[in-house]
Amino acid sequence: IKDLIDSWQKRHKRVKISSKIDVHALEVISEEDQPHIYRIIQEALTNIAKHSKAKKISINVFHPNRKNKIKILIENDGFNPNHINAEGTGLMGIRERVNQIKGKININKGKLFKIIIELNLKE
Repeated sequence: IKDLIDSWQKRHKRVKISSKIDVHALEVISEEDQPHIYRIIQEALTNIAKHSKAKKISINVFHPNRKNKIKILIENDGFNPNHINAEGTGLMGIRERVNQIKGKININKGKLFKIIIELNLKE
């Protein structure tokens, strides 16, 4: 994921990306779910490049101590409220991947465009 973010940043120098990737969070994600997490973040970055005029992007993957969950937060400041409100294939693909790994997704279109994903850890 770090390499994905670094590679994207090199191609999109006008955008500042900050990321906080909790290594422990990545370690507790099952091996079969890891490729989905990678592709979700990849698709989110692709969508930002195609449809957003973002200047700042934040990507956080963390494991809250109080819960048996992993959270992924992807947000950017390039949301255009005048843009067509329909959900495109990129967001539909992200939703589909989250459903495949039995997670929950919430997309907020406000001052910031946020994708919030919550995964229950497998026991």
